[in-house]
Amino acid sequence: MPSSSKINQAKLEEIGCPEGSVPILRKNKRMLKAEANLWGFESKYQATGYDYAGIIMKPNTGEKITGAKARLELYQPYVEDQQFSASMILLQSGSTDNNASIHVGWMVNKDYFHDTQTRFFSSWSVCPSIFFFIFRQQTNNRKESACYNNDCHVFLQTSYKYSLGAIFSNVSKINEMQYVVPMSLVLDTEAKAWWLYIFDTPLGYWPAELLNNLKDGADLAFMGGMVFSNKPYSPPMGSGQEFGNGSFDKTCYVDQVTVEKSGSQFMDPSGLTVEIKNSRCYHAGNNRYFDDKNGYMFAFGGPGGDFAKCAH
Repeated sequence: MPSSSKINQAKLEEIGCPEGSVPILRKNKRMLKAEANLWGFESKYQATGYDYAGIIMKPNTGEKITGAKARLELYQPYVEDQQFSASMILLQSGSTDNNASIHVGWMVNKDYFHDTQTRFFSSWSVCPSIFFFIFRQQTNNRKESACYNNDCHVFLQTSYKYSLGAIFSNVSKINEMQYVVPMSLVLDTEAKAWWLYIFDTPLGYWPAELLNNLKDGADLAFMGGMVFSNKPYSPPMGSGQEFGNGSFDKTCYVDQVTVEKSGSQFMDPSGLTVEIKNSRCYHAGNNRYFDDKNGYMFAFGGPGGDFAKCAH
């Protein structure tokens, strides 16, 4: 029976935030140097060092996705320097060479966070070209192309309860207690702003003027795992176990998957086109509606390894 994990809030409950303020993770020079930002999912198919496993959901022609919800199971995969391993909800809109995307989930990123803890993260990106793979901060008062969390002050946080970058206090272990965290991205169709929710609490939003291609909705939603490695081998994804038959006590999963289309309510993805996507060392599958408790769910992950040996 999965249980919701809590976020280690650095004693926020004891200290609290001054009235009218919100908690924001302090940023330093090392984080700036290590920032390897995410971008639109479609352009990742040919991006060196990035791999993925999960499902892509696309609405019918003329429709847009206006919300995506799920519970992400929490693990703590091992990563080295110049690597990260994450599980996320990703929304994207626009053409391959001109798209915008937002992401939310958990991540282990030693370079960025200074540790190997499982942390709450979000990111935003605008992709002007499929060849412009790694987004870096821009100077001269120009808007940045992408960033994590609150780093470039484009995510407007409204809640003092949780902070991006916070550590999850509990993570799943194989054949032991399993922990999940509910997250969602929901479009305010009047303000054209995308809201981020965690534990059903609205944390903040990206304003309409930031993500023009997303202001009316998303063309696709991706859920699952993503890893990066700047080495000739890749890190574990999810639980780090071989996918096998997708046993949910051993393999990382996403459950209670629901999506909202323009003018509709949240529902399981059966009304959308659902594709399984995996690359190199990783697999996803066993995706279907299970029961009222778990809803629509799927498993994903893998141990990683040498790129050449585990290529599909």
